[in-house]
Amino acid sequence: LFYLFSVSTFWAAISTTFTNALFAIGKSKVVLNFMILWTVLTWTLTPILTNIYGILGIGIASAIISFTSIGVIIVMKQHVKVNILHSVGPQILAAAVMGFATRFFAMQYVSGIPTLILAVFVGGAVYAIMLYLLTGKRFLTEIKTITNAYKN
Repeated sequence: LFYLFSVSTFWAAISTTFTNALFAIGKSKVVLNFMILWTVLTWTLTPILTNIYGILGIGIASAIISFTSIGVIIVMKQHVKVNILHSVGPQILAAAVMGFATRFFAMQYVSGIPTLILAVFVGGAVYAIMLYLLTGKRFLTEIKTITNAYKN
C-alpha cells in the first residue's frame, strides 16, 4: 500500500504544479475537466478495486488514477515550453541515491531510535550532496531563496 501511494505522490507533485500553471495561464476549464475526470475515476475505481483487493484496492485505484497526470503534462506542453527532465531529473536521481544509501546504512547500523535518527540525517546529507553535485550553483540559489523567504 505504501509503494502504491508513493507512485501516486510522485505524479501528484507534477500534476499539482502543472495544474497551478494551467490556472495561471487562464486554462481553468482544462483543469476543471481533469478534476472531474479524477473525481469520477476515484468514485468508480476505488469501490470496485476495494471489493476485489481489500484495502490494497485503494492504493491500486490511487496509482492508476495518478497516471492520468500524464494528460496534464501533455496539455501543459501544448501551451508552455517546459523541460520536465531538467526540472525534476536531478531531484529524482538524488532521491534514488539517497534511498539506496539510507537503506544500506539502515540495514547495517540501525538498531534503535538514535541510529534511526542518524540514518535520517545521513539520508538528508546524501540528498543535499547529490543535489549540489548534480545542479551546482542552482542548488545554492534555491537554498538562498528558501532562507531569504524565512527572513521576511
